[in-house]
Amino acid sequence: VALLVAFILTLCYVFTFSELALMLPKAGSISAYTEVAIGHMPAIIATIAGYLAPAIFGLSAELFLLEAVLDTLFPESFTQVGWLIIIVLMFLNILGVDFFAKVQNLLAYLMIVSLLVIGITGLSQSEPQGESVIAIWEGLKDLDIGVLSLTMLALWCFFGLEFVCPMIEETKNPGKNIPRSMILAAVVLLVIYALVALAGYLTVPQAALSESEIPHNVLVTALFGEPGKIILAILAVTATCSTINTVLATIPRMLYGMARNQQLPVLFTRLHAKTNTPWVAIVFVALLIMIPTILLSGQDDIILTLVISAATIWLVAYVIAHINLIVLRKRYPVF
Repeated sequence: VALLVAFILTLCYVFTFSELALMLPKAGSISAYTEVAIGHMPAIIATIAGYLAPAIFGLSAELFLLEAVLDTLFPESFTQVGWLIIIVLMFLNILGVDFFAKVQNLLAYLMIVSLLVIGITGLSQSEPQGESVIAIWEGLKDLDIGVLSLTMLALWCFFGLEFVCPMIEETKNPGKNIPRSMILAAVVLLVIYALVALAGYLTVPQAALSESEIPHNVLVTALFGEPGKIILAILAVTATCSTINTVLATIPRMLYGMARNQQLPVLFTRLHAKTNTPWVAIVFVALLIMIPTILLSGQDDIILTLVISAATIWLVAYVIAHINLIVLRKRYPVF
């Protein structure tokens, strides 16, 4: 239920960003839309508070979770893997958008396949179909308004689809591909995460999931035994790398767009001589992501707090985006 509510909210921001991106096709994304709609200072706040801050909190949580998962599966084998991932992806993004796309496609496919394998296997090993439907129905009857408290966490599964918008200047046929990519991604994510959630609900005791610090490990171990470690490791690495890779490709371009609009120091407008990528902004964002991983190292209990904090702050950008659309529709009714 939380996933469905989050999916509906996701479609709201997807439609808003699709219209804004096509109305003002600029690399700055939210900063460009906000500057035209409601002013210079709100544009800076929308990008810094709505994107840069959540990226720092959220990606730190992703890295902490990755290290916790790998340490559980392979104790003392992958120390400081977070730093290595950030540095490698930073250099890959400096190499250009085409290289980013190839890496991102590989990561996304591996992650999707891993999640589908877990979800489909879990459903196939669950109780007979009739009993499964009854179990789900019984669970739904016990729900109350408290399920909405999980919506913020469920939204984390769908955040960031608008990250394609800052790349609109480098996108072929953006009028079709920008909206289509976000809508398709939202639907695919809903199906995949729902499959995994149902697999856990129907095959593993709920107490075992709720009491575990890494419930993913409980699920894959129940489904695949010891070989499940490999699937979980692949899932953890690809999910984290995919998120970081996306952030390093898009937020630096937001900063670059802001610098071109004189909202940030001109230093962020510097482009790589060969690849034409905003390398200063990419390095800057990568370094910012590293800071919490250094200051909060070893505090695995802070992961959930970081994720919820990032998700809550991220909503600021979405609220501003909806306001932008209302204002720009009145200002440019012909569009």
